[in-house]
Amino acid sequence: MEQEAKKSFLINLLYYLTVAALIYILCRFLLKYLMPFVIGALIAWAVQRPAAFLSRKTKIKRSVCAGVTAAAVFIGAAALIAFLGYRLISAAGGLLNDLSARASELSGYINSLRDALDSFIEKLPKEFTSAADSFFDKSVNKLFTSITDFVSGAAGQTAKRAPGFALSVVVSVVASCYIAADFPGLARF
Repeated sequence: MEQEAKKSFLINLLYYLTVAALIYILCRFLLKYLMPFVIGALIAWAVQRPAAFLSRKTKIKRSVCAGVTAAAVFIGAAALIAFLGYRLISAAGGLLNDLSARASELSGYINSLRDALDSFIEKLPKEFTSAADSFFDKSVNKLFTSITDFVSGAAGQTAKRAPGFALSVVVSVVASCYIAADFPGLARF
């Protein structure tokens, strides 16, 4: 009897390890390609009740109402994202205007700090002052280079990923409309 329990345990362990490996492979390699379809299916599932309600009230085919409702969800999401993007850009513009207005004030603070540092450094030995000037110049250059590299890298990554993102959105919208239109048939399948 103990042999049968061990055999059963090993079969169950192999089964669960296989399922876990398949889930890992799906998540690791295929999920980014399947995500537009998953999003489309979730939205299609979410619009089934409103589509059925619209179909009953308007006497239009349920599949047409489901497709239109799914498209309306994406249009609403796009409008919300556009509104939030507009607000974000507007806020960033206001921040930049405020920063430019305070730039002269900040410049004054930096100049007074530089003058204080210069008067302090003048009292130090000549070798130290040249090393401090060199360190300050290198630090400022490195800071600006780092900022420039970060901004250009982020812009490059955004530009590189934009076409793939746009394609995913289009596939998601189309998949959602088609899945929503024939959701009962797909659910039965």
